[in-house]
Amino acid sequence: MKRTVVDKQGFRHLLLCRVIMGKLEAVPIGSDQRRPSSEEYDSGVDSFSSPKEFIVWSNKINTHVLPEYVLSFKLASDKGSVYLCVVVVICCVFVIRDDV
Repeated sequence: MKRTVVDKQGFRHLLLCRVIMGKLEAVPIGSDQRRPSSEEYDSGVDSFSSPKEFIVWSNKINTHVLPEYVLSFKLASDKGSVYLCVVVVICCVFVIRDDV
């Protein structure tokens, strides 16, 4: 929620995607690795035993990241408690390009 931006109407928006991970390679936390170590790998993971971060390489984004929904919501607080109010779920289709 910290990375979402509030629009003029007070809504935040999240893009929910289905991701095909394919063949994973280990990428240690803090690594500067920006590409797969070889063509056989589709994505990376920080730990096979207890993963916390998954990496989809930029050359796989168009074929491995499939946007499915835009979730729009407002956060409202009541005496220090935060409640998530889901407002709109819209099915969508996107084409992601990284050649710009």
